[in-house]
Amino acid sequence: MPLVLPMVPMGAIMSLIDIAKEVNSAVLDVFGEDPVSSSIILDRVGGPLEIRGVFEAQREVLDLGSDGAEVAGYSPALFVDLDQLVVVPERGDVLTIRGDRYRVRDRNPDGQGGCWLLLHKA
Repeated sequence: MPLVLPMVPMGAIMSLIDIAKEVNSAVLDVFGEDPVSSSIILDRVGGPLEIRGVFEAQREVLDLGSDGAEVAGYSPALFVDLDQLVVVPERGDVLTIRGDRYRVRDRNPDGQGGCWLLLHKA
């Protein structure tokens, strides 16, 4: 017997991108840095900008070695929701997180509106 799906009005089902945005927002609300006690500041010409993010002091990172083999390592990283940023941090930008300064060494967007900024101490 064929599978019959019920009729659903247009707009009644959230798209996968909408669901991912809701999840990103919830992750930032629960795990994000507390803006009162530990703000994240992006140092920019024209003045610093405060951004929301989830900081990991030691995130596992896979890089490709010169021979093409995967090399596992650890790096500080910051998860951000690109839709909530006025300015997207670029490679080389400096962030102040928990009083320490970090430089953005790479960006890894997840394709759903989130992005991991891979960092190193500045």
